[in-house]
Amino acid sequence: MYITVTQKGCGIIKNIFMLRRHSDLTPDVSNEIDSKVIVPTGEFIYESISHIKTLAMGVDKIDINMIKLCTPYCIPVIKHIISHSFQSSSFPTTWKQSKIKHLGKVSHPTEFKHLRPFSILPVMSKIIERIVHIRLPNYLNANKQFYDRQSGFRPCESTYTALLDITDFI
Repeated sequence: MYITVTQKGCGIIKNIFMLRRHSDLTPDVSNEIDSKVIVPTGEFIYESISHIKTLAMGVDKIDINMIKLCTPYCIPVIKHIISHSFQSSSFPTTWKQSKIKHLGKVSHPTEFKHLRPFSILPVMSKIIERIVHIRLPNYLNANKQFYDRQSGFRPCESTYTALLDITDFI
């Protein structure tokens, strides 16, 4: 029963992604980075999925538990989508959409200034975001694409090191 439900759920997800594969990809910026270096292995995708803790569903109505249940069956499909996204320098439009919710800054909010907005993104965009967040800086460091004095988005660098650099320069 468990495998049947999981295979059926994975089939639903696969159909959703395959229907959107061509019609939903819109070009973004040009890609000068070798996408084969950034495209992750199945193990890395599995690890990325397992690190997502939120249970919130995005506008696509897919939650992380569904993806986790289907992971053994869906990894090839997810890998294909991620690979296609990197190779074509595009990102599915529906993964750019989010639900905007609000959270009170105070216990009983009475005005808009007492509310803090936050976005609930689709799970698949979170998976790609995590992969890019880990893989892209490694690639850029290995190929010396960062400016020597850049402090942002680099390990062991911070605003403190940037201020020290500026102070030394002056």
